[in-house]
Amino acid sequence: MVQLILNKIMFVLFFLSLINVIRHTLLFMLKLDDTKRYTLERTELFYLGLSISMLLTSIFSGIKIL
Repeated sequence: MVQLILNKIMFVLFFLSLINVIRHTLLFMLKLDDTKRYTLERTELFYLGLSISMLLTSIFSGIKIL
């Protein structure tokens, strides 16, 4: 029962991470046309790093918790 709940939480975190990475990718691509630089604050950079690491970990090891 606990494993099922943890798996669902990890699944939701996976999609939230995916949305965060897609958001920053789109914002970066939109800033390529402008003359302004694409800057991230310290917290945004931290969350983006966590999101990327979550995605890479999920791709290589899967979402399942045994």
